[in-house]
Amino acid sequence: MRSIGIPELIVMLIPLAFITLLIYATKRAKAVVLEGNELARDMTGGQRHLFEGSRKSPHSAMMFAFFLGDFGAHRFYLGQNGLGILYAVFFWTFVPGIIARIEVLLLPERVRRYNQALALEISGNEGHKSLNALIDVEKVKEVLAPSAP
Repeated sequence: MRSIGIPELIVMLIPLAFITLLIYATKRAKAVVLEGNELARDMTGGQRHLFEGSRKSPHSAMMFAFFLGDFGAHRFYLGQNGLGILYAVFFWTFVPGIIARIEVLLLPERVRRYNQALALEISGNEGHKSLNALIDVEKVKEVLAPSAP
């Protein structure tokens, strides 16, 4: 009977760790959906309709990244067209695919920030005090601010 060596153990633990992190990210995605529902509830009818039609789903973003991440589909979905084109141009190197599989774990937070920024833009920064209580306004301003080269 042969014992399991360190290399075999590492090969077995990497997928297990990824699956565990994927389960955590999926739970986080559910929380992001619930938070989006809370944001929508505090809006007026027209604002809510506009928000519901424009907000992004963390589950969709995660599926795009996992299955079509090599081509940058998740980046296009979140409106990051420049990065999406970069992924599409270099898909043949397999590097964007590897990065996209890692980004699956980070996407719920990115979608959360995207939806918060959208809610703030639709409702107006000072318009809803309940929205401002739910949203960390400073973080959203950082996301919306153009980055300096």
